This record gives sequence, C-alpha cells and structure tokens, in this order.
Amino acid sequence: MVLLILLYLSDSRTSLYGIIIFELLMLYNLIFKNKTSKIILSLLLFPIFLISVTYFTKDISVENLNFLLSNRLYLWTEAIETLNYNDRFFIGMGSYLNSQISQYDLTLIDNGYIYMVFQNGIISLSIMLLLFSLILVFLWKNTNDFNGIFNFCLFVLYLFVGIFENSLFNLSNLMTIFVLSNVYHFIKCSRFESKRKDELYENCA
Repeated sequence: MVLLILLYLSDSRTSLYGIIIFELLMLYNLIFKNKTSKIILSLLLFPIFLISVTYFTKDISVENLNFLLSNRLYLWTEAIETLNYNDRFFIGMGSYLNSQISQYDLTLIDNGYIYMVFQNGIISLSIMLLLFSLILVFLWKNTNDFNGIFNFCLFVLYLFVGIFENSLFNLSNLMTIFVLSNVYHFIKCSRFESKRKDELYENCA
C-alpha cells in the first residue's frame, strides 16, 4: 500500500497507469478463483484488448506518440540504431553510456529492457527475461490466497513500469528494492511451506 501511495504521489503517468493495471489485475484474480477459468477468460480478452488499442491509436502519428511518451520513442530508436551501427547487439555498449556516442543522453532511455540490451546486450536480456518468466510462473501457481495474488500483481506492475522507466535491477530505485525483496521473501516462504508439507506427507505415509 505504501508503494502504491508513493507511485501516485510521483505524479507520473506511468505510475498512474501501473496502479490502474495493478488494481484491475487484483480485482480480476480475486473474483475469478479458478486458474483454468482465468486462463480461458484471459485468452478471450487479450485479442479484444489488442483490437481496441489498435483502433484507438491508428490515427496517432509517430510525432504525437513520441510526445505522449515524453520523447521516449526517439530515445529508444536512437539506442537501437546506436547498437546496430556499432554492431554490438549481442554484448551491448558496456558502461560507456555518455552522450559522446549519440546526439541524445542515452542514460535517459527510460526503458529497462532496452537499457539492458544497450548496456549488456541481447544475451543478458534473454537471461533476464527467462528469470522473470520463471518468477512469474511460480507466482502465478501460488495465487491461492490474497498474499499470493498481491505478489503476482505486484511483479506484473514491476514489469510494466520497466517498459517506461529504467527501474529493472536498479537498486537505487525504491520500487525495485521493495518489489524484489518482497517477491524474494514470498518465494522463500512458499518453498519452505511446500517442503514442510512434503515432509509431513512422507511422515504420514
């Protein structure tokens, strides 16, 4: 709750949209308890969501979209073009992130995924996405109570904010510290509880 309040007070559009997504996802998971029902409904709603987004954004020009994204689109494009020009997609540009290699200050990319590629390459991004996928699947499997649902939705919020902010693995970011520490604690407790149940089952067998 404290984190959501801090996100709201930041007066950031990314934070506000993130809070809306978090609340809707929480409500969705609390209403639909059965995982099979949630998967089926999600598969039905996702195409509708894509069609709606496409319909409402089809007349938006690149310039207007970049304006709505606070110049992020140009920064993302510049970062990718810089990687392509230097032929460093696999290993990235390293820690050399000053404006001498670009007309923009690429430390302000404001996309955790592109920033990871820019600094460490596509291989590092692939490893990071694999790790995030494993965490997401584990959290999804443990959405059996409010605590599990909260941590799943919190991690989804974290991944969403990473699209528009350089917050992934940024240990100077309050949200990153809170989410990763909270999720780590939840996974540790869940694994301990699962191990304890297995031991009780073996003792009773």
